[in-house]
Amino acid sequence: MNHPFDARTFVARRWLVFSFLVILVLIPIAYAPILDKQFLQEDFVQVGIRHFDAQAAAQSDAWDAWLPLAWKWGFLAPVTKRAVIRVVRDWTLWTDYFAWGLQPLGYHLTNLLLHALISFCVTLLMWRLMRERVAAALAGILFAVMSIHPEAVADIPSRGHELVALCMVLTLIFYTRLPSRRALFYGAITLGLGLLSVETAMTTPLLLLAYDLIYQRAEGWRALVKRELPFWLIVLAYVGLRIALFGGGGGTPALDAMATWNFFWSGYTQYASDPFSGDIALWQTVGVTALFLFLLLVYRKRRAVVFGFVWMPIPLLVAFAFPPQERYFYVPSVGLALALAGILADPLPRLKFSHGKFYHGKISRALGAALAVLLILVYTVSLYRLNENWRNASQLAQDILAQVRALHPTLPENSTLVFVGLPARARRAPVFSDPLNIQYAIALTYDDPSLQATTMDAFPPFAEHPERTFFFEYDARKISERVDLETQLRQNLTCANGVSEIVWNFDTDAQGWTIWNDVANAEVEDGEWRLDVQGADPNLGSPLVNLRGQRLGEIQLTMRVRAARSPLQGAWYWQTRGMENFSPALVQDFDVLADGAMHTYAVALPVQRGDVIAQLRLDPTDAPAQLAIDSITLICK
Repeated sequence: MNHPFDARTFVARRWLVFSFLVILVLIPIAYAPILDKQFLQEDFVQVGIRHFDAQAAAQSDAWDAWLPLAWKWGFLAPVTKRAVIRVVRDWTLWTDYFAWGLQPLGYHLTNLLLHALISFCVTLLMWRLMRERVAAALAGILFAVMSIHPEAVADIPSRGHELVALCMVLTLIFYTRLPSRRALFYGAITLGLGLLSVETAMTTPLLLLAYDLIYQRAEGWRALVKRELPFWLIVLAYVGLRIALFGGGGGTPALDAMATWNFFWSGYTQYASDPFSGDIALWQTVGVTALFLFLLLVYRKRRAVVFGFVWMPIPLLVAFAFPPQERYFYVPSVGLALALAGILADPLPRLKFSHGKFYHGKISRALGAALAVLLILVYTVSLYRLNENWRNASQLAQDILAQVRALHPTLPENSTLVFVGLPARARRAPVFSDPLNIQYAIALTYDDPSLQATTMDAFPPFAEHPERTFFFEYDARKISERVDLETQLRQNLTCANGVSEIVWNFDTDAQGWTIWNDVANAEVEDGEWRLDVQGADPNLGSPLVNLRGQRLGEIQLTMRVRAARSPLQGAWYWQTRGMENFSPALVQDFDVLADGAMHTYAVALPVQRGDVIAQLRLDPTDAPAQLAIDSITLICK
């Protein structure tokens, strides 16, 4: 006997499959720009260190050269240099490297697959919490398209936040099935894997405690302690492992100066309300918080909603020492998805009216469906646009690297490239926000790990190897090479190679010395550099030099000074490598006779032997005067 096909029943019986299919459809749509995203920011670092480590291991004759690579970067964060235990994330990155090499698409496919799995697990968790199919499906779909997720999904190294979210959600799912021994075993495994992904997993027992207090409180505290104890012991064992390995927590810095409670609160409140708020002001922070508290009050009888709101702040406890970051909100957004789904499944539970065939339940569910569709649409559109930012930022970074490669198709080994003006961010996506980013970006571009690259606010007047140092300036989306600075740098005067002295005799011009302050009417005449000091703080800057402290004897200044009073005071300042400017701590004063006669002033600078002087500054007097400088000589040891 044939029965008519009932589509509603068919979907209801296979609602999990259809939920997963919706997730698999929405994620590629919302994250489509990511498929065109090239390596960006810390992508260069994480992929680069594996690429060059693998090259070195492949060239080694030692049979065990590959073994350290399985652990090396799982215990050390390459950018912050903090000790960590993130071996699960590290192994997945190694797997991607061996599978995809330097092709970004493969890494992004892995991140997108993880995001889809987490979204489906959120569906399963909501089903365990509420036993309502619509709410469960909605929770997973909302999580899949939340617009605050681009950094965690698009940024390859942020995969650790995806992995820890997956493990924490699975742990909660298994925990809801206790006292099953199999559930306990699998929950312990997923918690352990989460702890080996990112430190956020340390807050998992607190989520279990919140679940018990909301759902299992009637069992009594003895039963709850028995249920939770294995998970607390696992976290304590993890903490003990960190202490044993690192002698402490692993080098986690103290509270960042920017991470004030107000900055922390407003930042994550903005993330929770994204995309409905931009740069959030204090009154908006208070308003959004009040809205969440109001919803918690109104829907306090829905345990899934309460659990979702309680979930949100708990994973952030491990991030309190740092300024708010979008990727840190990936795990808390699980709670937001649970709370929103629990509300939208039946947003008008308190109405007690009916009219004809339309009861309040139907009206409430219809309203919830309309709001859910609208919210999913807003999330998806916003998420797509934010992912475009990440794609565009990566294209900007690749364009910069292509311009550098066009200027220098090849570079000598061990060259140093110095960049000024590189963009740190483009809209809400980073470009080169850390000097290590451009370092590995250049190394990968030329496939040469010996190359060094860095960013600076201003070009440094020094270099260890001038002949292998290149300066680049970024302005108006264009990279230009500062050949003038390179030429000047390579002509720096030094005491090396048997040079006994460096002399500026001003026979024809100022020979690279420049006027900085309170000096006028400068001219070179009859072998003298003549100047009028017009204030109390005259400054003259030397050409760039490259002098090690142990090679510098003394400075001899020969000049004639006429002034209203005598003696005056002069001073020598010196700037060493790594300094952005001259410092009042590095100065040597000397007396100046203002009698109109030519005198030589020999001054020994108290320079540390290991310091490298990059530039000198002469303050010839401390009052108005007429000067005639005959020569300046650096005596080499």
